Amino acid sequence: MLWLPSLAAAQAQPVEPASALTVRDGRVTLAFDAPVEIPQVTLEVVNADGAVIGTRPVLRDGDPQVVTADIQPGTTPRIIRWRVLSRDGHVTSGVIAPPGERVSVPENPMAEVTAVVGRTLVVVALAVILGLVMLRWGVVGAAWRDGGLVPPGVPDDADAFKARAFPILEWAGNRWWDALWVAVTAWGVGLVATVVGTLWALDTTDIGGLLLHARLGQAAAVSTLLGLVTVGLGLWITRREDGDDPLPPAWQAVALGGPAAVGLVLVSWSGHAATGGDAALNIALDALHSGATAAWIGGLVGLITLLLPAGDRLDEDDRLRLVSAAVVRFSALGLVAVAVLVITGVYRAIAEVGSFGHLFGTAYGWVLVAKLLVFAGMCVVAGYNRFVVHPRLERAGLGLDETDHGAGRTLAATVGMELALSAVLLVLVGVLIGTAPPG
Repeated sequence: MLWLPSLAAAQAQPVEPASALTVRDGRVTLAFDAPVEIPQVTLEVVNADGAVIGTRPVLRDGDPQVVTADIQPGTTPRIIRWRVLSRDGHVTSGVIAPPGERVSVPENPMAEVTAVVGRTLVVVALAVILGLVMLRWGVVGAAWRDGGLVPPGVPDDADAFKARAFPILEWAGNRWWDALWVAVTAWGVGLVATVVGTLWALDTTDIGGLLLHARLGQAAAVSTLLGLVTVGLGLWITRREDGDDPLPPAWQAVALGGPAAVGLVLVSWSGHAATGGDAALNIALDALHSGATAAWIGGLVGLITLLLPAGDRLDEDDRLRLVSAAVVRFSALGLVAVAVLVITGVYRAIAEVGSFGHLFGTAYGWVLVAKLLVFAGMCVVAGYNRFVVHPRLERAGLGLDETDHGAGRTLAATVGMELALSAVLLVLVGVLIGTAPPG
């Protein structure tokens, strides 16, 4: 599926190929259907003898979608070869030649796939990091701090419960850290693949030009610094005595989750959201959409790595007390996340697709439909958790129904189903990143 972007229509295609071979004021002009990064534009104008008569492209009147190149006086262009990086990070190349004349252009689909896979890894890693932080501080840690969920009228033994659960959650905290480090590693690998794949597709080694003069490169450079900050702070926190506490100080959540949140904004700033109209609004909504994805999918990863392993080591009463309280909080977080995903997703889909006909008439539209179907499946499973498993756990935690103690095992199974669907969803997100939106 990740190969599809290289087969679909890419960004920054010429929209007036015929006029490009017409000389006006001693120059040729290419008008693209998306903003391009002029430092990463290669334009070669060739005459009938095969001699290069123009190579230095500039933007026409500052228009990021129109590129011009001066040609030698008294010469006539016959062929134009071009290779560009669009503002949303896609590399495309092509040739314009007289009708009937076939001129091949070297293509490297693996380079584009490498870049797309890298960008997808970055998005997934950032979402997991942010979701893990939300889950630990806002859900599991808060449930432990409040003493879990207990039946009314039961003597308050919150301190005793917290003391019993502390070493178990501290042990599970090591697994939480393992998941965080895996995500941070994926973040780094994704950044490297993004830069390498883009340079490979551009057929250049000018990494400095990419990092300094293109949005994709600037975002990658800043994201690299954010990743290094996360690594440094993470290593320092793990050496502190409170590094594995169930609910460490809030500044640690900001230190670990803040860089990931900024990284998601950078992804939106250098992606599709930045190329259309109302760029500021679309970037904000796209970043908010990614944050809601982090709360849901990253939170599921946190459930698997922190809450459920801890619950398996607690005795039955304490497990029910902690898990039920955490599920109540996660359900509330999940409802907010789904609402944000729906609202921002509908707006962004309209902006990207443009019309209903494009939904079923373009590669981007079909992938979006597939993503919506998988999202609907996740909502069905999440709804079962919210309206069936959650009430069972809450009743059991409050001592209202002694037969619902097995709800914890049901929760583990349904969370696994949600994670499996989310993996498919994230692959589709990667395909969307690498496919040109028709809108």
